[in-house]
Amino acid sequence: LCLMKNNYSGEKYAQIRIDGETVKTVELSDSKAYCFTVDELDGVEFEVENGKIRVKSSDCKDKICVNTRFIKNINETVICLPKKMYIIITGEDDADFDAVVG
Repeated sequence: LCLMKNNYSGEKYAQIRIDGETVKTVELSDSKAYCFTVDELDGVEFEVENGKIRVKSSDCKDKICVNTRFIKNINETVICLPKKMYIIITGEDDADFDAVVG
C-alpha cells in the first residue's frame, strides 16, 4: 500500500475527539498563541501557536500526550489513552491524499 500525501494549502483545523466524537474544532490558521480547555475533558489544557497545537498539560498518569510535540500537518495526531482523547489535524475538504495505490 502506498499513500501519496498532497501539499495541502487550505484551511486546517484541529479536532479534539473523545471516544471518537468531536467535542471541539479549532482553526489553526491564526498565528496568535493561546491556551484553552474543553468542558468535556477535565484536567487537560491545550496550546495553539503559529498554526500548531499540542497538549500543554494533563493530569493523566503517563503524560505521553504532554510529551508529544506540536502537530500541524493533515492527519497528524496526539493521543491520550487514559482520557480516551485524541487530536487530529483535518482540512476544510478532507482531501488528505492525492492517491492510494495498493
